[in-house]
Amino acid sequence: FSDGNNTPEEMVLAALEKNMECIGFSDHSYTKMDAGYCLQLDKTAEYQRVIGLLKEKYKDQIKILCGIELDACSPISTEGFDYVIGSAHHVELGDDYIPIDWTAVFWR
Repeated sequence: FSDGNNTPEEMVLAALEKNMECIGFSDHSYTKMDAGYCLQLDKTAEYQRVIGLLKEKYKDQIKILCGIELDACSPISTEGFDYVIGSAHHVELGDDYIPIDWTAVFWR
């Protein structure tokens, strides 16, 4: 939904080919300061819906989890996700967002 190359169903099928018992999806949560790489705010419900459909379709073959990588500055709710990965790519300082995980070259 944000920066992947394959559809969620293609990933489920690849997991099934490898005889996996479980697969978890985790997209980047929306952040207004860097919206280019993340799940767009208006697509979050669609992401959950699509993963939910796959859960139902493949429920007898594989366990499917819907997760989110929740940035510390993200405004979204964690409701409806099976798991959450916490992350901090920026910190809020007044009206500014300071990136904290860029390279040493950036900081020089």
